[in-house]
Amino acid sequence: MLISNPTNEQWEQLSTNCFATPEDMEYINAFPYNNIRPEREQLLPFLQRPPANITLWLIKEEGQIVGFLNFGHIIPWQPDAFGLLIGRKFSKKGYAKKALREFIAEKNTSNLQSIHGYCHRDNIGMIRVMQFLGFIQEMDYRDPEDANTIKFTLVLH
Repeated sequence: MLISNPTNEQWEQLSTNCFATPEDMEYINAFPYNNIRPEREQLLPFLQRPPANITLWLIKEEGQIVGFLNFGHIIPWQPDAFGLLIGRKFSKKGYAKKALREFIAEKNTSNLQSIHGYCHRDNIGMIRVMQFLGFIQEMDYRDPEDANTIKFTLVLH
């Protein structure tokens, strides 16, 4: 379930469940954009107060905050893009697919024509999630700052 206005307790649960250990941070930073690897102390304050052009939801499953999803212009030349993180101990349980499916259903009722997902070319898990949900890779996309970034697009109904 996507949570649009998290409580302080839910923010703390995100931090505890997903950013608490060095292993958690290694997992989060396994596929960095442009070699940028945020530190634990930077993540929560940024997520709690995102720029105006970004909307953020926490992801709740089985009573736990398991990750987050963001949408907007996170990187200036990547408009209408989502970002998704499921914490290390919650991965491979279908939560990314479920959260993205809920997000797509919400965006299908908006005026958007398409949404985009960008990821590292070696992030097989995210690539599979996007492909499963109907995203198509744009083979000619070249990111101006990260040669390892690939782009997927989903045309909305």
